[in-house]
Amino acid sequence: FKKTQFPETKVEVTRLSAGASALLLDDLHVRSGVLDEFKAPLLADIRDKAAQYPDDPFVQLTQARAEILMGDTSVAGTILRKLLTANPRNVDALAAQADLLMALGDKTPARKADYYNQAGSVLAAAFKLDPNRYQTLLAFARSRVVEPGYPSDNTLTALLTTVKLAPQVGAARLDAAKALVARGRDRDAIIILTPLANSPHGSDETELARQMLARIGTPKQPPKPKGASS
Repeated sequence: FKKTQFPETKVEVTRLSAGASALLLDDLHVRSGVLDEFKAPLLADIRDKAAQYPDDPFVQLTQARAEILMGDTSVAGTILRKLLTANPRNVDALAAQADLLMALGDKTPARKADYYNQAGSVLAAAFKLDPNRYQTLLAFARSRVVEPGYPSDNTLTALLTTVKLAPQVGAARLDAAKALVARGRDRDAIIILTPLANSPHGSDETELARQMLARIGTPKQPPKPKGASS
């Protein structure tokens, strides 16, 4: 690798706002996944705290994410409209808006394709603002599951780019491998899955990678050209 291959990163240290300090761990909990028995009390706690900081963008975004996952999607929509009106270039708010649209699509199967396509457009705008944010590409690929013949070349490229941007993220490898298998590229899927399957740390994603590799098996060797020596 050469240093010129990577974008220069500027380091900036800022003090958390009072609202962000109060909800930082709650936000992490929401984004990491919440067990069913904790959803109601966590949502209530977040709503109570958010009411104390109505003008803090971090706090409002935290509540929006919580409402999408385990609360009222109409409340999430109101919050996100406010955030994006104040700052249309807020990439995190755009990502949450796409999550909201896909959540609405999951709840209304008859309009799923429409909602998912809207989400894809929002994520395309977010990608233009920050092309190095792998989460945007991963979500974009999810929004394209409604496209005919999924995955298209563009969707597959997005998934493979997520692996390049975030090789340590298991979800990126799993989704990319599934797309490769769907396109008949089993050998490439094996290459993508092997580091995750061999992870010494162990996780649900590691186990899923091992199961996928077992299902793929050993790809058939391509036929040798006539006259080629063995």
